[in-house]
Amino acid sequence: MTVFTKPVDICEKPVIINTPHVQGSSRSESRVDLPDQEFYPKPPLTEKALLYLLLSVFVVLLVGVTATVMILNPPKSSNNNYQAFCHIPVPRDFTERMSDGHYRALPVSWSSKPMLQIISAIDGPESDDIMGMLNEELDIGDSVEKIAVVDNGRRVDFIHDFSDNVTGIVDAERCFVMDLEPEIVMPPDLFVAGLTARDQFDVSKVRTHLRAALPAIVDLAKTAKKMAETCFARPAYRLYRDDNIIEKRSTAKPHDYIQFSGKHVQEIKIDNIAEILKYEENLKKN
Repeated sequence: MTVFTKPVDICEKPVIINTPHVQGSSRSESRVDLPDQEFYPKPPLTEKALLYLLLSVFVVLLVGVTATVMILNPPKSSNNNYQAFCHIPVPRDFTERMSDGHYRALPVSWSSKPMLQIISAIDGPESDDIMGMLNEELDIGDSVEKIAVVDNGRRVDFIHDFSDNVTGIVDAERCFVMDLEPEIVMPPDLFVAGLTARDQFDVSKVRTHLRAALPAIVDLAKTAKKMAETCFARPAYRLYRDDNIIEKRSTAKPHDYIQFSGKHVQEIKIDNIAEILKYEENLKKN
């Protein structure tokens, strides 16, 4: 009789009882795979992070306060200047013939930009004595009046600087500087007040004789800061009154420049303009 003994199953997997990792979450399995890592709760805010947070809040508050102040108190800028287009009637004769004050210019109204216009309101027989219309573009600031004059197709800029007490004349080729004349130039606040109130302006004509000092001004910024940049590429000359000139109306020569700055229509004659042209010609040759 043959007896078979029960073979030993050496390939059978052992039964594991009470294995500590069979039950539990995936976190336990992760801990088995990465035995060196340990789980820690999220740390609280550090002092550095708290400081950044407070700084951010302060910056936001500062920007808000600054914006509020700027809205309530907007800064002054050149955009707030009063701008106007003017059409001034020019009489045929000079002041001594205009003592009755017939020749006036009347402002009309403000426009939305704001923009002003001055238009002649002269009708009747006295309108026959009007030689023509002087067209100007005004830009009036707190202390500077800029007046662009269009005279027979030529544009000339007058700059009246009340801070430096000077008047500048700028044309395409050269610049001139002279003392501001209060009997001709109305202060900015009065000029604007007269325009807005629709006051009448005396446009009787006066003539001024001037002479230019040679050589040209070397450092214009010392005399007229507002003109230095504009006249950078142009020669600039200092003008003085020439009181020795006595001119009869019948022999009056054409003016070199003309302007209206609130008081009279001023014709300017530079008596030594020929010397200036010769001086500039010699500079070009050298």
